[in-house]
Amino acid sequence: MRFLNTRFYSLITLLTIACLSSIGTKTYAHNLKVAYFDIGQSTFGDYYLKVSFDRQDIVDILQKEFRHLVKDGYDVNEMNDCVIEYLYKHLELTFNQQQTGWIFIDFEANKDYFKYLFYLKTKVPKVKEIQVKNDCFIQDLDKHRNLIRIDLNGRDRLFQLSRKRKKTTVSY
Repeated sequence: MRFLNTRFYSLITLLTIACLSSIGTKTYAHNLKVAYFDIGQSTFGDYYLKVSFDRQDIVDILQKEFRHLVKDGYDVNEMNDCVIEYLYKHLELTFNQQQTGWIFIDFEANKDYFKYLFYLKTKVPKVKEIQVKNDCFIQDLDKHRNLIRIDLNGRDRLFQLSRKRKKTTVSY
């Protein structure tokens, strides 16, 4: 019986430590300035780009770049147009040395994030190399990071871009 009590208290202690450490991690992670860029291929063979921005970060940046957006409110369609224009200025994707554009497909928002889905305009049957140049938010937000996730050809890879490193090349 004593063995069970020792194991029970060990389990409770471990769970308590895990809960406390996760609270600290969430608090710390919430203060990070990060945007996510996922590049992948659908089951139909089309390439896509999923982008996720912190809501307040994108609103602040767009109001700096596009003075006609007002702080008291904004039209969602107009803001989406501004996001697309902003991305075309600050994000370049090259598949097999061919520059790739994108077409807006969908938008989702909640109180914390804006998420965008784009169809990538490329006819590359198999990706051998991707070049990503991304300086979104980097000049305007202190310590901002762009996380680039590329899930292609059976390999899932993650890269971090910042003020010091604004581009990367991935070869397959």
